[in-house]
Amino acid sequence: MYQERLLRQLLRPFVQERRVSIRIGTENPLPEARGCGVVAKTYVGGMGVRGVVAALGPKRMSYWRAVPAVECVADELTEHLGAVGTA
Repeated sequence: MYQERLLRQLLRPFVQERRVSIRIGTENPLPEARGCGVVAKTYVGGMGVRGVVAALGPKRMSYWRAVPAVECVADELTEHLGAVGTA
């Protein structure tokens, strides 16, 4: 439960972003995440529902792999959930 709350707090700022966002180390708002890197992008579903797809890893993770993966998943979710919301 504690970890779930921390994860929500960590990802909440990304909900307003339109593009892939990257935060590394001290750029993360939570002290518990300062040893990590986060790559995140918002997806939008039917009826305006929003969520965040993210890769959370060590500061030295392969960002060149994480960025396109997160972007692809978020874009696919937006496309498919948007279609469901309009059906």
